[in-house]
Parts: sequence; structure tokens; C-alpha cells
Amino acid sequence: MRVACVNQDRGIRPGSKKGAAVHVAAMESAFAAAGAQVVAVSDADPKVIDSSLQQLHRREPIDLIYERYALGAFAAGRTARALGIPHVLEVNAPLEEEARRYRANNPIVLDARAERELLRSAARVVVVSSAVADYVRARGAPAQRILLAPNGVDPSRFDRPVDSAVTRVVPRSAVTIGFHGRLRPWHNFGLLVDAFEELVLEGLDVFLLTVGGGPFDAALEPVAGFGRSHHFEWVEHERIGGYVARYDLLALTHDAHAPFYFSPLKLAEAMVSRAVPVVPMLGDLPALVENGREGLVYRPGDRGALVASLRKLVVDRELRERCATAARERALRNTWNGIADRILDGLSEAVG
Repeated sequence: MRVACVNQDRGIRPGSKKGAAVHVAAMESAFAAAGAQVVAVSDADPKVIDSSLQQLHRREPIDLIYERYALGAFAAGRTARALGIPHVLEVNAPLEEEARRYRANNPIVLDARAERELLRSAARVVVVSSAVADYVRARGAPAQRILLAPNGVDPSRFDRPVDSAVTRVVPRSAVTIGFHGRLRPWHNFGLLVDAFEELVLEGLDVFLLTVGGGPFDAALEPVAGFGRSHHFEWVEHERIGGYVARYDLLALTHDAHAPFYFSPLKLAEAMVSRAVPVVPMLGDLPALVENGREGLVYRPGDRGALVASLRKLVVDRELRERCATAARERALRNTWNGIADRILDGLSEAVG
């Protein structure tokens, strides 16, 4: 099978540090692991996309076009229909709503008719959450062609020892709460800092380890004087496993008042590394983390509930280790390779 993996999003450059670029590269690797010959086509110009796909198909027939959807990008879908090639569309967020909320200064003019045709004609529409499934269904995607596939993980990148840079700064005895990625407003990171401060003031042996880009220095200032936290600037994804390996806990603190449609990459990566997740009762998170088995679920935005959940895991080592084992087992059931297999296995049925 020959698979063309298409990216028309100008904000996702191949090899960039963004989580979206990690996702794109992961799916390309997963299709290759499934035995497919993968060709990557990345360009924001619809004429380049069409020309590239046409030339590739003439040279050697393409069996599948797999595309990460970018808002208003219709070229790959139209080329797929013209050539009679199955088109699988991956949708990672309610893109129009997101653009209106976070990029209000850039007027959004969407061809709703073209988007509806794109979604209706796709052999599969792969979505990362139930909220995104609702979004594409409302815009024309047939319910029977929607495949819910939360973001996966490549275990081989996370089965590694703790990086020496981490062992030098994190006390051996400390229960470590981790966070990695680019810091965004919707992460509501201040809630985690407040909860961590309370745990330290209680005298618990905890440490806050953060890795990534964004305003971490300002965010961590309230706890900097404790000497119980450390921030590493951005680490390449090939190396991040050695940092996540030191996490004992991962706490997500997304804003309770903002729409939640995410499937956090950091969640799967931490779970496969045996970090116990503490997540708010938002979106699909309670379905991804079984409360009391794979981690703990708390009321979103509730500082007291977050502190209580973290405290419980810090002081109860047996519970922490039991959840860590279950969290890894759960993550191993949702790898990128497994997602690619599901897409390929169900393609003939979806087309039919």
C-alpha cells in the first residue's frame, strides 16, 4: 500500500517542535510500521498539493491519502475525489471555533459548502475526542465514518532511563509532579503551582519538574524560593522520554470555564512512563483515566480537590504504584501504530 500523508497547515512545519508536528511525524511512522510506503506532502499552496499528488499518482498509484485537516484546506480532498483515491481526514480540534476564539483579529472566511463536501466524501474522519466528533458531525461527516482515536504514544521513545540532567537536580526521595510542553493560557498552570505550594507548606517531600517553552519563569515564581522545583527549556521530542521518566505524577489543570476538546499528548506520554495522572472531570479525560485505577479525577478548577488528590497519591505509595502500572497498561493499548492499524483495517468497510 502506498500512502500519501498530507499537511496543508502553514503553522506545522515538518520537524518543528510543536505537538502537532510530533503527531504528523508519528502517523507517518505508524503507517510505515504497518508496511505502507509513505510519501509526505506538506505545503500550504493548494496548487502545489494538487500537482504533487497528481505527479505521485502518475509515477506510482497512491492507495490512500491521509490528511491532517487545516482550516479551509480542500485541495487534497478534491484531488482524492478526482483520482478516485480513498481520503482519510484527521481532525484535531473544532478549528473554526478555535480560530474565532483565539485569532479574533484575523477574519475567518470559511467556505462552509466546500467543508461539508470534504467531510461528507472522506472515507474516514479521524477525531481525537468526542467534542471534535460532534463538531465534524454537525458539519456533514457521516456518523458511521467517524473514528474516535485519542492521541497515541510511541512506547519506544519513553522506555528509557532518567536523563542525567534530571537526576542532578531532583532529589532521589521526592515524589515528582511533572509537566512538559509549551505553556498555554488554557492549561491554567497557576492552579497547579498553587496546589504544589500547599503541598510543600504541609511538609510533603514533593518536587515540581517542568520542561518546555513559554512563560514558566513567571509562572513558577511563587514557589521558586522553596528550592523544590526546576525548569528545563525545550527538549527535543527524541529526548523527552528521559525527562518524563522521572515523573511520579502528572497533573492537568485545564480551565473549567473554557471549551475542552483536547486529547493531550503529554497525558499518553506520561502514562506510558508510569506517571500517575490527576485530571479534571472535563471532556474525555474521565474516559481516558479510570478514577482510582489508572489515576485520580477531580472537580475542575477546585484547588482543594486537586490538592487532596495529589496528597493522596504522595502519601500512599501502594496506591501510586498500583495506578502507575494500570496507567502504563492503558497507554500501551493506544499507540500510534495501533491507531494506524485501526484506520487501515476499517478503510474497506468505510469505503463500502
